[in-house]
Amino acid sequence: MQWDTSFLKETDVVYLYGWEDAAYDALKPWLKVNPMHKLIILDDETPTQDDPQIHVCVLGLTMQEELKTHVWESFGKRSVFLHAPQKKQAEVEAIRRQLEDLQQGVELTIGLFRDFGVSFLKNAFANLERLKGVKRGDQLEEKFQGVPAIICGAGPSLDKQLETLKHLHQNALIFGAGSALVPLVKGGVEPHFGVLIDPETPLSQFLEETDASFPILYQLQLSSKCAHNIKGEKLLFGKAEGFPILDWCLDEMGLELPRFHPGWNVATFATHIAYTLGCDPIIFVGMDGCSNDQQSYAKDVQPQRDPMHQEREDSISCVDREGHEVFSRSDFIMGKKWLEELAYSDPKRRFINATEGGLTFEGIPNSPLKEIELSHPHNAKILHEIENGDVLSDYPVKAVLQTIRKSAEKCGEVVEKILDKGTDSLLDWVALEEEPFYQELLEPLWEVWKYPLMNQRESDEKIQKLLFLKKVVATFRDEVFHG
Repeated sequence: MQWDTSFLKETDVVYLYGWEDAAYDALKPWLKVNPMHKLIILDDETPTQDDPQIHVCVLGLTMQEELKTHVWESFGKRSVFLHAPQKKQAEVEAIRRQLEDLQQGVELTIGLFRDFGVSFLKNAFANLERLKGVKRGDQLEEKFQGVPAIICGAGPSLDKQLETLKHLHQNALIFGAGSALVPLVKGGVEPHFGVLIDPETPLSQFLEETDASFPILYQLQLSSKCAHNIKGEKLLFGKAEGFPILDWCLDEMGLELPRFHPGWNVATFATHIAYTLGCDPIIFVGMDGCSNDQQSYAKDVQPQRDPMHQEREDSISCVDREGHEVFSRSDFIMGKKWLEELAYSDPKRRFINATEGGLTFEGIPNSPLKEIELSHPHNAKILHEIENGDVLSDYPVKAVLQTIRKSAEKCGEVVEKILDKGTDSLLDWVALEEEPFYQELLEPLWEVWKYPLMNQRESDEKIQKLLFLKKVVATFRDEVFHG
């Protein structure tokens, strides 16, 4: 086979599945053009070569972690995926999907930290100060075994299901996931549970104006404005991963919350809750996971925004259940795969996709909502379980937040001192590393951001790190601790 590498002029990283000498001969000129170019080989065995620009991930148990490291190190660089001609197409597609999943996961993780966690933690700290009257959502675990659950997403197909949902209120638990609450309530469907999680969401005004008082399941990163405007019972459902500083604050307060993974979006969060409650079957409605030329969301739904207040766009081309080209985005695609894995992990639990159209959920059967037999009265049980739940007690929130604020100020002072005196100031580095704000936020953030930052410019890593820490401290001073 003749390897054509002319299209690699603008490429920084090549992932090659399957090694052959002809590939190396063809790629060698591209490698030598720039010492920063990288060839990552995915193969069953390690080829014999000692080129420092070539890295090998041997297929097997450790490949996932090794490949993830390379994906992190290559974030922000232009990459392509190639394969040797002798590899079977099914194997090629499996490796390609694995690589794309890792790349999308890194992209979403970077997205979470784009604002250094300001929106997440600003909301969490504000919501911690408003725990009065909040109940523990995790106390509902396994309290609804065998009760059907309908997870309502905000996809455009939801509008078609509103009339049917009205007649199922007595026969299944209806979960309104995020923005789906708007078309549900306006369409005359009051969910049994609202599920909210997004730090940036347009739902605040809706919650303020609506008279609906259904209970809300949420986590601390929820927009504090939304949390403030909730009229019904508030149930705090565990804590998310990602920010050790929040764990530190909760430990200092003495508030024990179980780790509860929300998945990739509010629909996966709602599904995980229904699964934890013991619901069976779990039915998806309005979970299109994509948009077409006509519509991205159900009627009355405002577009979601990311932590930098930018509207989230469906920019990934894919194919829907009917074979038509549609567009999706990383959190929808990763959320779909997360739900597929959840269903696969528990074959005894029934999952049904009643969404009209949208993306295919592999391994989850499709069925029109009207044809699913549901009969399971439960309204009295909901009231009983919530009314008998424990209310969170008072915690020393203000004192703990004051401690972390002072630690942030100390970090800022020490960083300035090191920049003035030089990076070899060992005692100042020790003083910095002893601060909880450094240990629980600054250092974890640097581990996320160091590869993108170092990929953009060549400079001393210690200087780059200090300038980054200085920026983070200033951002938290101005946007989180300014009050």
